[in-house]
Amino acid sequence: MSLLLFGLTFILAVFHWVTVYKHWHKAELFFKPAVMASLFAALLAASPGLANGLGFFAAAVIFSLVGDVLLLFPSRFTLGLAMFLGAHVFYIAAFNIPLMPPNPSILVLAFFVAIPAAFLYRRIRAGLLEKNLRRLRKPVLAYLVVLSVMLLSGLATLLRVDWPIYAALLAAGGALLFAVSDTLLAWNKFVRPLRTRRVGYMIAYHLGQIAIIAGAILRDRYF
Repeated sequence: MSLLLFGLTFILAVFHWVTVYKHWHKAELFFKPAVMASLFAALLAASPGLANGLGFFAAAVIFSLVGDVLLLFPSRFTLGLAMFLGAHVFYIAAFNIPLMPPNPSILVLAFFVAIPAAFLYRRIRAGLLEKNLRRLRKPVLAYLVVLSVMLLSGLATLLRVDWPIYAALLAAGGALLFAVSDTLLAWNKFVRPLRTRRVGYMIAYHLGQIAIIAGAILRDRYF
């Protein structure tokens, strides 16, 4: 059942990408939340008890679902981002249960996460100043810090002995795609419009979420 629901999630995601590309706004009202709702159902079908930290993954999916709905309405943009901030916090918790023993390799990963994050904030900050949106500098910085920690936590699963490599590759790849999605969204909104517009970051977002949850389920089955 879980595998079928994952297939349904991907199909719904493809339909959503089409609605975004074609600007079918009424159809998007259904397909956008349907994707994450289906992914949540896939997670529950795979592990009804949500053990081994899967409860945090489930919470992240729920927050993402609510954020998706809110972002359908431009006037709810800030609240929608707050929901995604919560989703990232839950993913951070999920990736770090149990806490990982000290590992010097984390510093290397942190370096490769921090450098592009600093560059991104510099560009977004300049865009905010140009658009007279100074008040958003601190919220954007806070969001970027949390996003970076989420990405680092996802990549760190590659170093964890309690994550089999195939599950860690999915989780790390998913976290990277999720971060790319948020980066494209911020760039499109605050720096300059992208050719792909919303389609590009929605594809990265959905594939990232699907990969993270698939990795979490495989890790749960490893136990």
